[in-house]
Amino acid sequence: IKYVYLALSAIGAAHCLFATMCLPETLPLSHRKKPDLSFATVNPLSFIRVFTEGSKTLWQFTMITTFQMFLEGKNISDSAQNWVRDHLKWSVTGIRNFIIIYGVLCTMSSMSLAPILLRMFNAKDYTTLTNLLNIFAFSVRGIKASTALWLLAMFPMLPGVNGNCAIKLTSLAQNLAEQQGFGNGEFSAWANNLRALVGAAAPVLY
Repeated sequence: IKYVYLALSAIGAAHCLFATMCLPETLPLSHRKKPDLSFATVNPLSFIRVFTEGSKTLWQFTMITTFQMFLEGKNISDSAQNWVRDHLKWSVTGIRNFIIIYGVLCTMSSMSLAPILLRMFNAKDYTTLTNLLNIFAFSVRGIKASTALWLLAMFPMLPGVNGNCAIKLTSLAQNLAEQQGFGNGEFSAWANNLRALVGAAAPVLY
């Protein structure tokens, strides 16, 4: 197992090197701020400003996209692993094979199906459709401990699983935050803080 962690460390180092050497800084010099390590800057609860200073539409978008993160794979992974191991009686090899196949399908869906749906529907319709598909898929999985149902439910959830159902609203929220005077990086950091809170709460609730 130690080699797995060594490989992950190497991938992380390669990612860090690539980000440092190849990704350009998009923020113009005139808009950059000097580093500020005051409590107001590093406070992980600064996202409250979205609800106290932002418009009603902005905090509604923020709440919706935050709650969508309850469907991220890492948040439901523990429950899913317990289900397939204890109720579907899958072996370690079977679980591994499923994760590989499911990961490939998620990638293919994000590359091909998601762009088509994003072009076809507005933000409200896209979010509604993908959430309805998620409701259907998760409900089917819970009806009965059945490998066939588990695998069948994998397909309707592909367009919106792992928080993909929030893609369009996330973009709208980011643009709206910028219009209301919040920095792109600032608002993105707040959104990630909210996402981290969901990541901490979701496994406990499940």
